[in-house]
Parts: sequence; C-alpha cells; structure tokens
Amino acid sequence: MKFYKMVGLVGACALLALSNQARAAVAAPEPCALSDVKQNGSNADACAGSYSGNINPTGGTAILNGLTAADWTGTDPNPLGGWLIGAEAVDGALSSFLPGISLTYDESTNPATWDANVGNYAQFVLGLKQGSFYAFYFFQTVTTADGTYKITWGPGTGLDLSHAALYVRGEREDPGCQEGDPYYPTCQPPTVPEPGSLALLGLGLLGLGLSRRRISK
Repeated sequence: MKFYKMVGLVGACALLALSNQARAAVAAPEPCALSDVKQNGSNADACAGSYSGNINPTGGTAILNGLTAADWTGTDPNPLGGWLIGAEAVDGALSSFLPGISLTYDESTNPATWDANVGNYAQFVLGLKQGSFYAFYFFQTVTTADGTYKITWGPGTGLDLSHAALYVRGEREDPGCQEGDPYYPTCQPPTVPEPGSLALLGLGLLGLGLSRRRISK
C-alpha cells in the first residue's frame, strides 16, 4: 500500500512540474526580431513582443496604442499612439475597417508573403498572431506595402498564422494636416499662395479686364 502511495505521490509531483513548465512557457514567449517581417526586402523599423494572448480589432488597437518606448526594439514609433485598425485577416478571411484598406497573406511559400493596401496613410504596423502569441512590426514609411515574413517566436515553422492585423496612421496628403506634425512625417499640406502671388494674380486679372473693355470699344 505504501508503495502505491509513493508511486502516486511521485506521479502527482511529475504532473505538477509539467504543469508549471507549461505555464512558464506561456508566460515567457520569445522576443520578436526585426528580420521576422520585411517590406520589399527591408526589415521592420521596430517590433514589440511577442506577448501571450490575442489581438482583436478593439483589444489589439488598445494594446498597440498603450505600448511605451521601452516595449519596442529598433526605431520605436515617435510619438507613440494614434493607430487605427485598418484591416485584419483571420485564417485568411479579410475584414476591412477603413475604406480602401486591406491585408492578405499567403503561406504557400517559405518565407510566407503578405500584401497590404494602406491607402493614403504614411505609416503602418503589422500585428501577427501564431498559436498563443502575437507581436507588432512597425514600418516608418510605405514603399510597396508588401513583403515576406517568417516569425521566430511562434511554435512550429513560423509560417502558421491564425490572425494578422494592419494598423495605420498619418495621411500623406491630408488637407487638414500641419507641416511638422510628428504623426504625419510625409504630410503634404495643400499649397497656399503667398500674399504677393495673390496680389500679382489680382493685377493680372484687372489688366485683362481693362484690355477687353478697350477692345470692345
């Protein structure tokens, strides 16, 4: 009887140790790498994660906007925040949350490929989820808005996404933007004629009107 009790106790301890190891694995995911995701052959400018949990349209946006400079590896987005959820792909099914914004990915190649339409926005972040973990990848400028990925922090081959999200900010040609606004690094506000130019235009129109009156006489 004592022997069976001892075997049972050893078995319970072993199960407890395995359980603790499993919890530790979930609580301490591997860090992301800038080379995990590329845009037109170039690494991401910064990445944050990986983290244990999930990213959905509302929760993922709140998490991204709540990150601090210390959470980012690389050239962190400065200033922080201001991100909007543009689109997401869950197991390949696309949902768009902003007009003209889309995101797809293809895991038939190694590394896998992604393709995004960021519309008129200046910067974007890709949020990728695999298994129980996710990470964010920041791109300072838009070149082709397509590229490749092979993540290093997820289980398996790094090519088995369950969720991908596209976050955008800063319109490149926004009539309401201001030069020097840090959220809009490539902002191109509409050209406003200088007072001198307006005066010359007015004189030109006045001269044209007078010449027409003379001709009509």
